[in-house]
Amino acid sequence: MKGGTDDDNICLMLEQHLKELHGQDNTNVISVGDLLSKEITKRSTIGQKINEARKNYGYIPDDIVIELVQKHIEESEKDQDDSGQSNSGWILEGFPRTRLQAIALQ
Repeated sequence: MKGGTDDDNICLMLEQHLKELHGQDNTNVISVGDLLSKEITKRSTIGQKINEARKNYGYIPDDIVIELVQKHIEESEKDQDDSGQSNSGWILEGFPRTRLQAIALQ
């Protein structure tokens, strides 16, 4: 996370709080903005769709955002399983923003 917006700062403060007071070092902070930017940087097919929506000042389609968040969660769970660490959970920044995203989160 880059720590630029108020949401980013709150997520960073919450992550730090969990580490200091509860000893949870493996809480995963997921920033949707960072996930979207990474896809644009990779110049993937999804990244091109994201870039096009941003150029037109439009919303990123829910299916793209849901797919990216779901993929990131699954990868982080697999990485933690492979390393033998238990997952303390996630802090989601920028998700859900729509009703469809909230339903997908369930």
